[in-house]
Amino acid sequence: MNKITKNDAAIKIQVDDMISAGKRGYLAKIENGKRFFLPTIDRTGYGHSKQILFFEISEDGIYEIQDANFGGRRNRQCIKVENGEIVAEENSFIELLASEESNLPELEGSQKQINWALNIRSKFIAKCKIAGKKIPARIYRETNAKFYIDNRSKF
Repeated sequence: MNKITKNDAAIKIQVDDMISAGKRGYLAKIENGKRFFLPTIDRTGYGHSKQILFFEISEDGIYEIQDANFGGRRNRQCIKVENGEIVAEENSFIELLASEESNLPELEGSQKQINWALNIRSKFIAKCKIAGKKIPARIYRETNAKFYIDNRSKF
């Protein structure tokens, strides 16, 4: 898994890369829904086996980290950096954008319905933010998970 450290000038991130297995590690800044890949500042080698890549973040924004874990999986994580500090951390870009919204009501329904509705609501909030649109007031009032499920095609 990636390792994040901080010094006075920047945040340094260490990411695994497994080029021979087709699993790439990277760090990308996300702006307007697009990824801009950051160059490595150092690496442990240039062969086809496992490598460790080193990146540096020196400006604010939202970043996606992909770690090509030796165990066989790729792990993704998104972080938000403000004033040189990591202020939010989630498993995906959508979850990170949705987590920034406060005052969202708890949903009612079965656990399966709630999980599905939370996913729909998170994606909708992320789409609104990416498009620069205001989130409708009803999102802050609606507590019925069935509402999101029944109207998922509209979101």
